[in-house]
Amino acid sequence: MKGFTKRLFYEELLKDAEHLKSSNESRVFYKIINNSRKDFKSRVTICRNSDGEILSNPTEISQRWVEYFSDLLNAAHTNKAVFVPHQNYQDIQVPPPDCHEVELALQTLKSNKASGALQTWRKTANRTSS
Repeated sequence: MKGFTKRLFYEELLKDAEHLKSSNESRVFYKIINNSRKDFKSRVTICRNSDGEILSNPTEISQRWVEYFSDLLNAAHTNKAVFVPHQNYQDIQVPPPDCHEVELALQTLKSNKASGALQTWRKTANRTSS
């Protein structure tokens, strides 16, 4: 019986859509079509507690989700090691690149194009080397 009523519902929906299309009500037509394409979304009405027993009471299910996320979030802090750098990275001295390094980097770029500061630096490097 369920399949029969579902088929009747869709037939009626298609008739309405055809009528809307012929009467140039495209906004409502496409709204009906898009809603008919959406999949069924089931709702969670049961779940298992930490002992594996099935819960069906909405209050118990909500409490179980609270318990689950509380355990999940609290476990994340205790199991992970915290990264503490042994030196200050701001103290590391990195020399600026020389012309040869920049030329090699520019050659690896697509079509020998660079963006922003590299392109400006290349133009000034070409002027000073000439």
